[in-house]
Amino acid sequence: GFTRGNPQTGTPATDLDDDYFDMLQEELCSVVEASGASLDKGRHDQLLTALRALLLSRKNPFGDIKSDGTVKTALENLGLTNAIIGDTCKEAGFYLGSELAPY
Repeated sequence: GFTRGNPQTGTPATDLDDDYFDMLQEELCSVVEASGASLDKGRHDQLLTALRALLLSRKNPFGDIKSDGTVKTALENLGLTNAIIGDTCKEAGFYLGSELAPY
C-alpha cells in the first residue's frame, strides 16, 4: 500500500511518479474508449457514462445470465424459485403451449 514514510525508521514515502499517474490515466481512458466514446477534456462524467454504457446495456437485457447458464441461480438470488400461476405454485419457467418449461 501507500505510505507517508517514517523518517525515524528510515521508511521512505511511496513515490507517486509520472509513470504511476500515466498508468492511472491510461486505465481510466481505456474504459471510456471501450464504450465507443471519444475522450473530451471538457466533460467530467465520461467514466460514469462509459460504465453505464458498458454495464447497463439494454440491447439484450439479462442475456448474459441465460448465456452463462445461470438463470436458476439468478432466480434463486431474487427469491423467485417458485411462481404462482392461478392457485397453483409452479417451478419458475416459461410456458410453451400449456406446459411449463423450466429455464
